[in-house]
Amino acid sequence: MAHKTGSSRSSNQTVKEGSNAVSISIAAPDGVMPLSLGIEIPGGRSQHVIERGVRLPHQRRELYSTAQSYQTAAEFHLVLGERPLVQDNISLCRIRVRNVKWSGAGVPKIELVFDLDKQGRLSVSTDNKDRKRDEILVHNLKEQVSAEEVQTALDDAHQHAEKDDETRAAIQDMLDAYKLLDTAYEHYSLAKRKMSFFEQRGYKKIRGRVEAALRVMPPDITPASMRALHDAVEQLKVKDERLEQLSIEVAKWWR
Repeated sequence: MAHKTGSSRSSNQTVKEGSNAVSISIAAPDGVMPLSLGIEIPGGRSQHVIERGVRLPHQRRELYSTAQSYQTAAEFHLVLGERPLVQDNISLCRIRVRNVKWSGAGVPKIELVFDLDKQGRLSVSTDNKDRKRDEILVHNLKEQVSAEEVQTALDDAHQHAEKDDETRAAIQDMLDAYKLLDTAYEHYSLAKRKMSFFEQRGYKKIRGRVEAALRVMPPDITPASMRALHDAVEQLKVKDERLEQLSIEVAKWWR
């Protein structure tokens, strides 16, 4: 991970077990958050939990769940920085919450509480809502982020600002494509009752093109891969207009 220097303190080993708190010192001489605190989400992206410039002290609570069914643990990767991809920011730690409720995706509830004092000391605690006692492991804990590392991260974000704007735009296009896939499938679920075999095959072919284009994830996206995505999305939009019309007609049968 970038932005680590020899003066920082970190560990590649599990440093806590059976605890519900992590403590990290972040250089914040002006009483404001010097960099944004983020958490890794699917696709290697950083989702900001606390924005840069927030006055200290500050507290934030966020509720999370599982992405897949029947997970027995959930891992949270915390990073510090302004860049859209986790790999380009300062890695703070990985918190693994064990003994997660054995259930379907999105059912278990795990709350993370982020506390920052005036000096920039960050405390992170977990609250497994489905269990009486939290069980966590903390890996790769970075106990201190120096002023030098903060400045290096800011310089890096400034240097790559144009590239990062393109990455953010590409990520948004991909998120929009996922939404379109969901919407089109909902329409297709009804519309297929009035579609011929060849019409259904045509829809599935276009859907497959969108899904194939979405397999190219940041940081591997290129202008060519985004053109392929945009072309496939436009085709699916046209097809979805037809699917929506047919789904409305089918829905009328049940009234």
